[in-house]
Amino acid sequence: MVVVAVTTDGSGVGQLDLFGDPTTPPAIPTQRVPSRIESNDVDLMVTVAANAVRCGYLLVGTAERVYARTDADDRVARVPRYEEDAVHQLLRRRWLTLGAPHHVTCGAAHLVGTAVLVPRATRDRIACWERLQRPPSWPTDPRPPRDADGRLVHLDDYRRTR
Repeated sequence: MVVVAVTTDGSGVGQLDLFGDPTTPPAIPTQRVPSRIESNDVDLMVTVAANAVRCGYLLVGTAERVYARTDADDRVARVPRYEEDAVHQLLRRRWLTLGAPHHVTCGAAHLVGTAVLVPRATRDRIACWERLQRPPSWPTDPRPPRDADGRLVHLDDYRRTR
């Protein structure tokens, strides 16, 4: 049996709950809350910061989606979620800063993104971390692979083919 009551304020008909009080419909969320995933993986943070130096990242749209440059012709590709979270964490920690807007292309879409810059202090920290010797208790060397010139290779090799 459903009991329907008319509210006294004239706002219309509502359903009573178990204790006789009028119920209100649940609020519909308007926007997803941005994730605040924090990582303590130093290797990931150093690799993402080094990739910001090497290829460059862009934040696109109000959701600040992260894209990485794939070539010199202003083409970009979306990065994986874990890399996006790492870029946002480095921005919050001020290891990375924001620069000027740039017009880029992702497939057939023309986007305007804000460049992510790497301060000199961050570059020095990256170089320092790469020179450190790993403790013997750490597992095998998880450092990112390098090409013949000693530069870091892409985290996501799929970006090269696009």
